[in-house]
Amino acid sequence: MLVAVGGFSAFGQGWMTFDGAVGRVYDEFTTAGVGIRAPSDVNVAFLWAATGTADPLTLVNGTGGPSSDGQGRGGNATPTLQVATNGVASVASQWGTITSMLSSGWSWGKDQNAGNVIAIANGTSGAYVYGSNPLELLGSTAGASYEIIAVAWDAASGATVPVSSLAMGWSNPFVYITGTSAGDPVATTFFSQSGVNQFGVASVPEPTTLAFGALGGLSLLLMRRKKS
Repeated sequence: MLVAVGGFSAFGQGWMTFDGAVGRVYDEFTTAGVGIRAPSDVNVAFLWAATGTADPLTLVNGTGGPSSDGQGRGGNATPTLQVATNGVASVASQWGTITSMLSSGWSWGKDQNAGNVIAIANGTSGAYVYGSNPLELLGSTAGASYEIIAVAWDAASGATVPVSSLAMGWSNPFVYITGTSAGDPVATTFFSQSGVNQFGVASVPEPTTLAFGALGGLSLLLMRRKKS
């Protein structure tokens, strides 16, 4: 019987706490160029995969480090803690990247009990907290390590996962170890304690904006050719 119980603990669903603490998500879409701690206007979910799974989103991460005020914010209002939206002109193409990740080892985090994607409304001051922590992560194994990326998007649409037309953003990838039960102290670890950084939710440029940008680039190229 002891062997059977031990085997169940080792191969049961993994438990985790979906909690990012204060100051983890920044609204960079309400006012262009200005980042504020998201005031309950974004939804947050997460992607997860086996550790070492290829993560194309890391290719567009910013390169900043912690700033002097300890909140990932320097002299300007934009977070700088290796956030994918920091310095990225458009997040539109990255929505397609997330779509491709779902067919290459990554999955949206789902609650074992409800079976739906775990998408939560952002709390005040850039915090996000799931209401039924700790939770059982559907498809995971207890006591195992997984790579996780938090993803946030504009909540106004009511979308359960981000789509290409919405402002969105994502965190750095980090490793989370699942607990063996709801009472396992490992299962109460916050995302922020496991290494998730602050990140911003940036707008997708309007088609007209993209068109003007392309036209401006073409004009500069023609001017250079004329000068030469």
